[in-house]
Amino acid sequence: MLNIKAGFDNVDAATLRASLLAKKTPSYMVNWVSSFLSERTCTLVVQGSPNLPAPVSVGTPQGSPISPLLYLLFITPLHSAIPKGIILSYVDYFSITVVSQSHRENLRRLQKAYKDIAKRGKNLGVSFIRIMFERGPRWS
Repeated sequence: MLNIKAGFDNVDAATLRASLLAKKTPSYMVNWVSSFLSERTCTLVVQGSPNLPAPVSVGTPQGSPISPLLYLLFITPLHSAIPKGIILSYVDYFSITVVSQSHRENLRRLQKAYKDIAKRGKNLGVSFIRIMFERGPRWS
């Protein structure tokens, strides 16, 4: 299992724009997404601070109903990283499953899958936290 570090906070508008254009998304939609993610600011409210807005260059707006969709479009390349396996994902969590006749082959495939998905993630500007389990499920 993997978790994308700060998933929504790492959506890069230029990378998303290039991805949408490569998928032949209509230009009016690409332009709307670019506009939505550009020229944003954030103001931190801390007691005694001057409340000055700071520019935000990456990420999707917190609380916006379109942000989860834009995030999913942004991470789409990660799903094609595993040619011989199954990737299940929910928001910023990924579960990679492989099957073979041996434990060693499964381990080799999982290591390769992690390497491939981490490489694609690096190209997107995201990294992962590996979630380890000490014991697998117990079957009765």
